[in-house]
Amino acid sequence: MRYLEGDLEMRRQIALALGGCLAAAAVGLAQQGVAPVVLPVPAPQYQSPFAVTGSRVETAPAMLPPATVTAPAVQYAPVQPVQTYSVPANQPVVMAAPSNVPMMEAPVAVQGTPISVSQPVVVTPQAPVMAVAPAGTNNVQYIAVQPVPAPPRAPAVPARPAVPAVTQPATPAQPAQPAVAPNANTTANTVVPPQSLPNGLGCAPGSPCASACEPCKTPCCQVCGPTGRFWVSGEYLLWWTRGNTVPPLVTTSAAGTPRDQAGVLGQPTTMVVYGGDSINDDIRSGFRLRFGGWLDCCQTSGLEGSYFFLGDSNDSFQSACTPTSVVSRPFTNTGNGAQDAQLVCFPNVVTGSVSVDANSSFQGFDVNYRKNLCCDCCYRTDWLLGFRYLRVDDDLTIREDLTVVGQDPNLNNLPVGTRYQITDSFQTRNEFYGPQIGLTGERRWGAAFVNWRGLIAFGTNHKEVTINGSTTITQPGGAPTTYLGGLLALPTNSGRYIKNDFAVVPEIGLNAGYQVTEHARVFVGYSFIYWSNVTRTGDVIDTTVNTSQLPPGMLVGPARPAFQWRDSDFWAQGISFGAELRY
Repeated sequence: MRYLEGDLEMRRQIALALGGCLAAAAVGLAQQGVAPVVLPVPAPQYQSPFAVTGSRVETAPAMLPPATVTAPAVQYAPVQPVQTYSVPANQPVVMAAPSNVPMMEAPVAVQGTPISVSQPVVVTPQAPVMAVAPAGTNNVQYIAVQPVPAPPRAPAVPARPAVPAVTQPATPAQPAQPAVAPNANTTANTVVPPQSLPNGLGCAPGSPCASACEPCKTPCCQVCGPTGRFWVSGEYLLWWTRGNTVPPLVTTSAAGTPRDQAGVLGQPTTMVVYGGDSINDDIRSGFRLRFGGWLDCCQTSGLEGSYFFLGDSNDSFQSACTPTSVVSRPFTNTGNGAQDAQLVCFPNVVTGSVSVDANSSFQGFDVNYRKNLCCDCCYRTDWLLGFRYLRVDDDLTIREDLTVVGQDPNLNNLPVGTRYQITDSFQTRNEFYGPQIGLTGERRWGAAFVNWRGLIAFGTNHKEVTINGSTTITQPGGAPTTYLGGLLALPTNSGRYIKNDFAVVPEIGLNAGYQVTEHARVFVGYSFIYWSNVTRTGDVIDTTVNTSQLPPGMLVGPARPAFQWRDSDFWAQGISFGAELRY
């Protein structure tokens, strides 16, 4: 059927014939149980954007009765210059409203149900799309879509003999026509077909779903990126932590130094060989595992978790005596308040060795609920709300193995050959538990991306300190005798101490990477974690000693060394190299 230019009366007759023919077809199909699609009567002078089996039908100015055609046999095409898009079955389609009619209902309905502006429509062979012209709308062009593959066309039904009709043989369904540029006299709505960026990274700019901070609709033209509903990543960590500051623990003096000045702090010949600065501050290797998944198809609500650890940091020192070496362990003597030292090596008095071992470990995990704040084709920002756990352990042990080689009043004139084995041990553990809140996001440029996160946790820092000391004395020909207490760990400060403090733990992280495949990406990153009110072993060592309680003596006078809670801050930072899989 074709609209012919000519006399108005002739045009009305042709239009009436068309309506009667279609009505007859509808009656016949209804008798066969085929569901029809009803095309509403368009307004006067309105050109219908419909085609029956590929041939466009135009309405005459006269009012026509409703035309009825069979749904499976209908393919839709717009009046030029609007494009027609063919989409696969089950593909979401979004209809865009004309820019000059912002509040108009979209000219789309599925099985008779109107669909609002920009709402996605799923096209299936069982649910073809029907374009509905709004009442009272003139000279407005609309997009129309057709399902692919098209359902089989119903058998043709002959028209009623009593109704004259102008007929034309049906033609096969035509493929979608290419877009034709609109002319200056035609008002057309802005229509952009669903598009994707490379590797499924999101919608192209201008797509109906590509507007920032809009709730994701279901189904989406594209989910909030990056692609993949579940993810897991592994990272090699190259981090360093704030060191553990300890007091001077081992000193040395030049050969020939007088006995009462040997190893004493403040003397011109004394040099600190261990302690007096930060230990366990070297670069360490570690590993971090992240994993998570989205709870909805639009990837706006999900759960994630992570676990990391750093390899233990070990700081060791050992010194063995030579015939002329002078090595000591310094302390402050409560007897006179002056600096003093216990001899480890001194010619013709005592010989042996001293060692210090300090270890530190750091690990933690967190779990978070992740909720999208906003997203578009190239970036997303999410809220994080969860729980964090951190743990740092420190231990420091000082060991002496001494043998008396000469009579000395300071050693109680013990027999030559008497052996001393002295141990001081300090251990601390800090465990943080608390809720955290933060933001995380990602920005993509094609296959390149940058993501970041910032969180802050508030909670309880559970602290434990354990101090132990012992001295074993073995005289020549006698059995070993062990006493409680060493030099800096004596009965007055030995024991186990527990305390809970409030602490704050902020974290920041930044990664830059590249999307290698649709499911794999690699990245390099930087992380920083801060932790307040942490107690380390260096904080609990008291170097003031009442020598009356040195084994095997008994305490007389001030109870020193003494335990006292002291706090310091802890941090860890470094770079990482990682890979991530998303499915």
